[in-house]
Amino acid sequence: MTGARAREIALVVAVLLVLELMMFWHYFTGNVVPAPDDFIGSYNNEPLAWWRDGSLLSPAQWMPYSWGGFPAAISIQNGSWYLPIGIAAAITPYSIHAAAVLQALHVAFGALGVYVLGRRWGLARMAAMFGLVTYFFAASFYTNALHPDIVRGAAWAPWVLAVLSPTWAWRRWWGIPVAAVVLWQALAGSYPGVIVAAAYCGIGWVVTAQIVRRPRFREFLLPLGVAGVAALLLSAPKYLTAIGLRGTGSPTGVDESIFDWRMIGTTIFPYDLVGLPNDPSMRAFFLPAACWAALALVRWREPLVRVCAVAGGVVLALGMPFMPWYGALERLPGLDLSRFRMADFRVYLLLIVVIAGMAGISGALARDRSGEKRTTRWAHPWATAALAGMTALALAVAVRANYQVPRWVEPWTLLVASAAVVALIGGFGLARWHVDRGDLRRWVAVLTVMGAVSGVFWAYAITASWRTERAPLETAVWGDTSEELIEDGAQLEISSTQRPARVPLDDLAVSPVAVNWNSSFYDRQDAVGGYVNLKSQPAFEAALAAINDPELADDAVALFEAPGLGIAVDADDELPAASDVEQCAETGTCGDGLVVLPEAYDVGDLSYRVSAESDASVLFNEAYYPGWSVEACGAATDECRTVEPRMGAAGLILADVPAGDWIIDLEYSTPGQSSASAAFVAGLFVLAASSGVVVIAGRARRERRPRAGAPTAEQPRRDPVTTA
Repeated sequence: MTGARAREIALVVAVLLVLELMMFWHYFTGNVVPAPDDFIGSYNNEPLAWWRDGSLLSPAQWMPYSWGGFPAAISIQNGSWYLPIGIAAAITPYSIHAAAVLQALHVAFGALGVYVLGRRWGLARMAAMFGLVTYFFAASFYTNALHPDIVRGAAWAPWVLAVLSPTWAWRRWWGIPVAAVVLWQALAGSYPGVIVAAAYCGIGWVVTAQIVRRPRFREFLLPLGVAGVAALLLSAPKYLTAIGLRGTGSPTGVDESIFDWRMIGTTIFPYDLVGLPNDPSMRAFFLPAACWAALALVRWREPLVRVCAVAGGVVLALGMPFMPWYGALERLPGLDLSRFRMADFRVYLLLIVVIAGMAGISGALARDRSGEKRTTRWAHPWATAALAGMTALALAVAVRANYQVPRWVEPWTLLVASAAVVALIGGFGLARWHVDRGDLRRWVAVLTVMGAVSGVFWAYAITASWRTERAPLETAVWGDTSEELIEDGAQLEISSTQRPARVPLDDLAVSPVAVNWNSSFYDRQDAVGGYVNLKSQPAFEAALAAINDPELADDAVALFEAPGLGIAVDADDELPAASDVEQCAETGTCGDGLVVLPEAYDVGDLSYRVSAESDASVLFNEAYYPGWSVEACGAATDECRTVEPRMGAAGLILADVPAGDWIIDLEYSTPGQSSASAAFVAGLFVLAASSGVVVIAGRARRERRPRAGAPTAEQPRRDPVTTA
């Protein structure tokens, strides 16, 4: 590592450290976390259980903690297979405090990705630093702080575009493996809608980069294809199993995005204006004012700018509701996966603006070094007009949208000041500017600092989305902090004979789908309800409907609250009476001539000793999902037979038990897990093989390269004696 490279790395680390401490110091101390509900919900409860109960080599199969249990693979937003969570969980228990720290680090990781992308494309260090600072304050990191998978998607976005570029280190032995891991983890950790946005934006990015840069097939598209295939294979255990369980459609199927012209003001102003549509977390398009002003430096002839233009055009065309064809686009693959398509595509729209801005700054620095004349008032008339137009538009939006004066004066002033600095850097205006290279670099530094000031002002103007006192919040919702609950769960001894009774729904003021019941993921005391992403799943919908039905609620709740049992029913849609459930749990008499006693229990594996005088339909109080198998083995013989389970009342497991004495074993195994695991192993093999091929090809190139001083065809070897 050269001295210049070491200084560059030290500067990047120092800037990121300052930004992290300035914005997220209280995340690290544990005093503050993002907004409640979603952040303290299943986004960060389920990952604890997934990584505690399983691992990459032995993934969790069944989550018993709420709604009668559910397959671990069915919840694609639970952090499964996402390595940063696994690493954090290995270092410390994955509490809400740990989740907040990890989220703060994701913001720095995303900003670093912009810097790496810029440097890989050959942009100047000062321009890349500008991109790092401005992207650190992109709206998605703050307005969507309560949605960790959207924050993760925004953090991985610049890394995704970096590896989708011909400038990536494809000739290095680590180029393909690192690119594959980037794509794999972006798939594993991002919200599905953001993944779809990445796919469409990435197509435009790759195609344009290939046209603009014209790399050889084996130097870009081939290694990128290998990395992409490897990433898909590595993602198979997460997504193939989830698709097999829940399909590919959206659980809601309705896009709720609305665009209002006043939302233009959110590019620099606070986004809490009364009357703006959409959820507050979904309607801001903020970037630091300096970033918008820097667009005036952009020149079409620069390759990266053309790539950004096409990719940004794709994002605008597919993701913005003001486009006349917006509704018809739901027929395109994946565009029906999100309720807020505009917010999902916004992640890449803001990133494209940042990249284009730093490309424009880098171009200005390059022209300054080359001595190119950049100083007439007619040099960039469109850019001057754009600066003036955006400044006027921001003021008009502020006035017409009834922003209070103290709330728009400061950001508008920062935009005007940024525009003035950009005009100086670009040589715009009525006079000729003669600024040497050192002065120009200093003005870029000033613009970068102004970007940071703009971002800090905006983020602290509205803190409800990303700053909430942690301990009071957790105590109010769960009675204890997540750390205390985790400690209680570690000391809990769970019966190996019978599944324990579930935490009852004894507080009628708390909704069955409230996050209050999610403490079960921490203390391992299964609850009846909980806030988990099971929308549109038949078992969940049936259970929720039964509990919310005044005529069925008492019987349904009693059955869910009871310890593990099986009870006879006369019809598939029949719920046993609460008194019969109580008798079954206490005495084992669970129907006429039917005795059901617990035999053994483990998560996703339950056994009962059953004695039936006649054939009986038995309802077990575990949620039914594809993957359950039921086997009946003779209590006194080796005879075993398979019993086909099905969904009964309230979404529970129903099985027909033949007359006789049996050991009934219910076991859950994720459908398609073996095939998905084989695909994962194949992905690892592809990575290893591709690295080997790159190393061998590199050695071959070096062997073909003439050694220093060696003769060439045009320069025959000379006799040393004659030469002497």
